[in-house]
Amino acid sequence: DVDDSDNSKLIVKKLINKIQSMGISRDYINIVDSANKGFHIFLFFDTIQVYQSEAQTFYKYVIQECGISTTQAEYRATSGQAVKLPLSFHRKTGKISYFVDDNLNPIKDNTHILSIKQFDTFYFKEIVASIKTDKKLDRMNMSKRSDFYRNLLDKITMSEAVNIENVG
Repeated sequence: DVDDSDNSKLIVKKLINKIQSMGISRDYINIVDSANKGFHIFLFFDTIQVYQSEAQTFYKYVIQECGISTTQAEYRATSGQAVKLPLSFHRKTGKISYFVDDNLNPIKDNTHILSIKQFDTFYFKEIVASIKTDKKLDRMNMSKRSDFYRNLLDKITMSEAVNIENVG
């Protein structure tokens, strides 16, 4: 949540550049106008297997690398603060929080949500692991491992589906 009204556009662009430098294409980075003072940055994942601790590690690394404080770019959701969903109504301002384009202008065509890409969870976990171990990202090997784990997960899921069918 970037709510520094004077510098929010600059901060968002700085954050996006850093995230892209970590191997995450802009296609997967979603920016939403908060409908108040700033912007929210979202990554949507292809599975629900991203832990809060992994997301926080990623957040802390990105803001630290950008020289941005936790008051300039807040992490959400926490036990005390929820996540404002894209395309929702802001009670104080009466505005809708639209997705924005590369120039941070609102995209008022709601069909935009149909083109949102989900980021590879396993690739994200590799990025977080590299942050924790302070190693440079080896994108080629990360991609291969990501494919390996995805295929393994598909096999497990398919195996469970077969077992469920055989039960009845």
